[in-house]
Amino acid sequence: MKNEERIIYLQMIEEVIKRMADNSLKMKEWFITISCGVIAAFLASSKPEMLFIISGASIVFRVMDSFYLANERRFRSLYDENCNLNITMDNYSMDVKAYNKNKRNRVLTCLFSWSTVLLYGLFLIASVIAAVILLINNFNVM
Repeated sequence: MKNEERIIYLQMIEEVIKRMADNSLKMKEWFITISCGVIAAFLASSKPEMLFIISGASIVFRVMDSFYLANERRFRSLYDENCNLNITMDNYSMDVKAYNKNKRNRVLTCLFSWSTVLLYGLFLIASVIAAVILLINNFNVM
């Protein structure tokens, strides 16, 4: 592969990495938007059960975000491998299946990444604790 071709190929991989990172960011943005909407609806209705919606959204968005993070890591591995000038490439392969073997690139590992645990984990724990406390207080008042 010529130098110009290698640069174009690496730029293609960079674009995929950028898309995956953007999608991961969009998952976080949508999650925060939905969570704020649920909190606003809870404050208007005072129904603690609504806070469990945040818990469900936290789980769903965390899985989707982890999927994008795992794919981003796979493409980063492809990029890193192809930056090595000793490797000869016959085609512009974008196949990242070989990088699934790396434990760091798996969705399950990404579920416990600091970027997913901090945001989704904190919202999950806080919403469940708040809902349980409010439900217990409502039952004790009656």
